[in-house]
Parts: sequence; structure tokens; C-alpha cells
Amino acid sequence: MAAVSAAALQAEVETRNRFIQERLRRKAKRSELKDLTDFMHDGPARLLRCAGCGLAVRDEPQVRATDSYEEDPNDPDLMQHVYPRYVEAFRNKAQAYRDRLKPGASIVEVGSHLGGFLQAAEEWNWRPIGLDIGKDTSDFARRQGLTVRRETPEDTRVAAGSADAVFIWNCFEQLADPSQALLQSRRLLGPGGLLVVRVPNLRYYLDRRSDDADGLAWNNLLGFPYLYGYTAESLNRLVKQCGFEPVRGYNSELVTMPFPDPSTAVTAEQIANSRRVGEWSSRTTARRGTLTGPWIEVIYRKMREVQRCAPKLDLNFLERAA
Repeated sequence: MAAVSAAALQAEVETRNRFIQERLRRKAKRSELKDLTDFMHDGPARLLRCAGCGLAVRDEPQVRATDSYEEDPNDPDLMQHVYPRYVEAFRNKAQAYRDRLKPGASIVEVGSHLGGFLQAAEEWNWRPIGLDIGKDTSDFARRQGLTVRRETPEDTRVAAGSADAVFIWNCFEQLADPSQALLQSRRLLGPGGLLVVRVPNLRYYLDRRSDDADGLAWNNLLGFPYLYGYTAESLNRLVKQCGFEPVRGYNSELVTMPFPDPSTAVTAEQIANSRRVGEWSSRTTARRGTLTGPWIEVIYRKMREVQRCAPKLDLNFLERAA
């Protein structure tokens, strides 16, 4: 069924573009607008949702392949500007994650981007490796002294069973074949290894799109520029089928809005919005008993056997909903 019409999504895109332009200190180069007004999945589309499992997908005329990220250009100055903010955001997750793994733990991050999490993980005394097919992002992370390989979980040279944990922080919702990514992540993990998946929360988007445009804008949810939309329930359903059991979930928010040089006023506005959204999410989660934050993070543990997992995610509901 159509959860959001193409016209409604386009109206949100226009709102998002105005929101960004009003908060830029200067006219930005096109390369600086990545993940502000320029997204991989942002063309005309409606958002369809399966009435059975709750999974949503952008019904795009032509879905860009995952390998489109390989040569996707990134502005060098912008990467340098936002990198410290990414590192700080991941450092702030220490209380939730650091004590779950022993010192010296071997971890793999799928889609390591600029390396913000890899830097925090090294500071936590783990041994991280990033897998990222992006040329600019991988080169940047290596210049920070981080270990990044231009590989996917399917073709990586990381030995099977060698990882204590696999983290997929900010790209799972963009993967064309998430089931395969989960199975390959499982292959990399040793017995009882942990998987952490972070995604934008479809539930928050649908709940708040009619009355909180600012909350959506600060979390890069206007126009829902992601291939898939997950709730905690639909994410758990898929991940459990691929051989994992959920351990703990957290409400979260966008790691950082990647403005090239935000003003003091814009930074203060983002902090205030984060506080407001966090308070709403905490209250609503307690009342509903499910994760309701704009982004969600779920920790899973590898089970001994795969219960059931199709080799490719079933999207037949698209035809039924069309």
C-alpha cells in the first residue's frame, strides 16, 4: 500500500531544501550539499509499505545500485569540517557500547564513511577495520591513520569467524540486498558475536511528518531519502531470519547534520531540537513499548543456526501495492 504519495514526498523535499538554505552561512558548492539537499535516493517516488511485515521502500523508477557509492564524489574541505563532529558523536556512545566487548576486540564496520566510529573504537582499545567502497571517503579515513578496505562484506578478505562484532551504522537502509549483507556479516562473526544495525526509524517519520517538520529536517527524514524504511519490528523480523537474536535497542538521532560551517545560532538550534526530540522519543517509547526515536540502533547476537533467510529480500509486495 502507498504510505506516502509521490506529491507529498516532493513537497517535503521542497520544505527540506528551504530549511537548509535558510541555515547556510553562504552559498554552498554543490559538492558541499551532500546529505543536505543531495541524496542517493531522492528522485520522484512514492513510499510503499507492506501491510504484512511493515517494511517500506521508495518506489523509484530506477533504483541506483549500491556500487553507485564507489565513485560518489565528496568535498575534501567538507569532510575535514565534519569529521571531528562524527568522532565526537561516536565517542558519546561509549556508555552504550564500550563495555560490551573486551579490550583488543576485533571489529568490522560496514560502510565506515569518514572513519568517525573507527577512531572512537580505537580509543576504546578495540581493533577496528572499515569496509567502504567509496574512494574519497576511504582515502580520507586512511589519511587519519585508520584501517579501511575498499571491499564489501561479500568480497572482503577479513577471515570468516574472526570478528567479535560487526557494526552497520549508517548505510543498512541503502543496501539493495540487506539479507545478503546480514548473512555475510554473520559469516565474519565468531560464535556469539555481536551485530549492531542503525537505521532511520520509519515509525518516527510516519508519526511526526504532519506536525514536526523541524524534527524531521534535523534528522534528514524529510522526503525520506532512503531506499528502505524500517521500524524496530520490521528490522528485527529480517535480522532474526538471518541468524541473530536481538539484545538491546536504543533511540537515537542523526549523527550530525553535515553543514559545512554552521553558525553558533544554527548549532544552538540543533542542540535544542535534539533535546526536544529526545524527550518526546523517551516519553513515547515508554508509553508504546517500542523504539520511537528518529533513528534507532539495535544490538543483536549471532545464533548457532540461521532460522530462515531468503537469498534476496522479497519485494513482491511492490507489485501487489502498485
